[in-house]
Amino acid sequence: MNDGSWLRSNNDLILSTPRGDTVSLGYHYTKSLIEQINVSLMAKINKEITVSFTLKENVLESRTVEQTYAVTYQRQCWGVTAGLTKSHDDQQIYVALSLFGLGGYGMGLN
Repeated sequence: MNDGSWLRSNNDLILSTPRGDTVSLGYHYTKSLIEQINVSLMAKINKEITVSFTLKENVLESRTVEQTYAVTYQRQCWGVTAGLTKSHDDQQIYVALSLFGLGGYGMGLN
């Protein structure tokens, strides 16, 4: 029998500017299992440098699932990203090299 309540809901709102800045807000819910809010911000500092921040928050357990801070330097055919990711029980510093059209490689420290 349907009691009129939602069993699952996934909602995302993404706003972007012509320059390439973006803001993303997400709400994900599965009854008695998941209630999570996601926020992502990305700002183009100039043509080559982008900074970003991502936050994932578990509403049911009142805790931060993950936070990520990153800086990307991008040239015409390659780019490098350095970042820090924190979760409730782990922390990682990483560097990733991307060769556009070929793939990427990254290393992290826990």
